[in-house]
Parts: sequence; C-alpha cells; structure tokens
Amino acid sequence: MKRNYHITVNEQFDFVFNENDVVMLDVHPLNNEQLHVLRDNTSHIISVVKRNFQDKSYEINIGLEKYHITIQNTLDILIKDLGFTLKNEVHSKELNAPMPGIILDIIVHKGDLIKKGDPMVILEAMKMENTLNAPADGKIKSVYFSKGESVEKGALLIEME
Repeated sequence: MKRNYHITVNEQFDFVFNENDVVMLDVHPLNNEQLHVLRDNTSHIISVVKRNFQDKSYEINIGLEKYHITIQNTLDILIKDLGFTLKNEVHSKELNAPMPGIILDIIVHKGDLIKKGDPMVILEAMKMENTLNAPADGKIKSVYFSKGESVEKGALLIEME
C-alpha cells in the first residue's frame, strides 16, 4: 500500500503526493535550513524559515516568495475526520520531547513568562531542526536539559506553572 501525503499551501491550495511523487523530487539538503530540489528539470532552493513539528506545519521561502505549508498523511486525515485530534488539547504544563534527539537550543529560562505557541526548545532529530512550542500560557518553573544534551522520546524538557 502506497502512502499519500496531503499538502496544503497557504490554506488555499491542496496537493496529494504519493511515495513515487516524493521519490521523483530530487531533494538534497544544503544545510540545516536549506534544501536543493530538482523537479521536472527545474532547480529550486527552498529555505525553511519556521518548523512546527507538532502541527506538521512549515514556513518556507522559494526565492522571494513565502509559503505556509502543512503536511498530513492518511492517518492524520482519518483522525481529523473522526473528530479526534493528535494534539493534546489538555493545556499541559509540561513540554516533552516528541522524539529522541539533541537539544540545539533552550530559548526560555526559569522564571520567563510565555504564551501558548511561543518557541521554547530547538531539538535536532534526523538531521532536521524542530522548534518545540509552548503548549499553554504560563511561567517557566524548571528546565531539565541543557544545550547539547541528548534526550529520549517523552523526556520532560520543561515544566511550567
């Protein structure tokens, strides 16, 4: 069974890519923030401006044009259609690692006031930088890891009050 990926661009345009389409995109990372994509004999440099791993959303630049994209697989869509959500809607006062990785940066410090969605941690996983955002408004109570440390999936990174 082939996987399909549903991509929405600027909340206006929807595309469906299957595994073969993805293979046909000749993608090469240039660095942590840029990709070189060759499609239909046309070269593109894509700059990843913002990542939200939890929402599977990205802001990218292609040339001077900025795009907001979301990527969903078949399971994401099925769960949404059933009226469920993959996100924890309980306003958690904890930020946990969604995957194993290395802490590249801790943006917040003990005592900081933060709003839901504020960037808190940059986690590198599978050679990609992922910005982990605040799950709720609050004040930073404790930061449990430092820059450069490895974390396991589910590890408590930051506690809020």
